[in-house]
Amino acid sequence: DKLALLADNGLIKQEDIATMRGRIRTTVSVPDAVANASFVIESIPEQLELKRQLYEQLDALCDESVVLASNTSGLSPTAIAERMKRPERMVVTHFWNPAHLLPLVEVVRGEKTDDKTADRAMQLLRAMDKKPILVKKDVLGSVGNRLQYAL
Repeated sequence: DKLALLADNGLIKQEDIATMRGRIRTTVSVPDAVANASFVIESIPEQLELKRQLYEQLDALCDESVVLASNTSGLSPTAIAERMKRPERMVVTHFWNPAHLLPLVEVVRGEKTDDKTADRAMQLLRAMDKKPILVKKDVLGSVGNRLQYAL
């Protein structure tokens, strides 16, 4: 289990594990999952049409102040947000794996992502002790994947 592994390596305290587990809630209902959300990060399969459908649904379900982020490693945020009424609140937050150990997160703006959305993503990630980098141009594969392929 990842929490035990983190505790074994001194990254979290053993006594905090029960509290952390108590904060985890599961559901198979998208409306229930986002009912009181202020920031949503999805990590569904890398299928553009599937993501478009989900973001269209999230756009309708969530208050307009909610940031909608994808953990995609290779799909365009502009393409994912294509059917959203408010595409300015969609951004990619690509966590490097293993995400519980690596601090780097690429924040990729789509063509319509506004500054407020990108800023909120950067702030949240910093609050999570991550090291976000802002990718200002929507490029397939983001920075990390492009570097890996080049090397």
